[in-house]
Amino acid sequence: MEQVCRDVYRGDVLSLQVLDRFAVRLCSHDEPYAVISITDPEASHPALVRSDHCRDVLRLRFLDIDGRIAQIRIPAPHVVGFTPEIAAKIAEFVREQRKNGVNLIVVNCEFGMSRSAGVAAALSLYYNYDETFFLVHFQPNSWVRRLVLEALRTPAVEE
Repeated sequence: MEQVCRDVYRGDVLSLQVLDRFAVRLCSHDEPYAVISITDPEASHPALVRSDHCRDVLRLRFLDIDGRIAQIRIPAPHVVGFTPEIAAKIAEFVREQRKNGVNLIVVNCEFGMSRSAGVAAALSLYYNYDETFFLVHFQPNSWVRRLVLEALRTPAVEE
């Protein structure tokens, strides 16, 4: 069932792919890549194809909501919105992958339209200075996009 996926946005610096939870289970690449897998808080992450080219996977859980609205209207402990801390994890993960020679980031969420596209749009704008592809073909979550951009623009903490 494994297939090499071809629908990749090839940026000048960073290549990106946005997938839904079903497509990511069948996808591999014949170049080094890393995966950012996003699910709802109570959902399991999709099983990924084992590939020698997949360098690392960052698994995250948060709802497809605007975090500001969740804090104001639904102050319940079980509501997990996107936070600056999650954005910082994404920025750190991508920086580390780039240091290790990874130039392709695959991002998936439930439907491959909003959360993953928000992450991809921010990464593309930051690294490639262009997010048009993701704005035209997807519906990026603007809260996710904004916080990831802010995290990327924050200098990395040196250890």
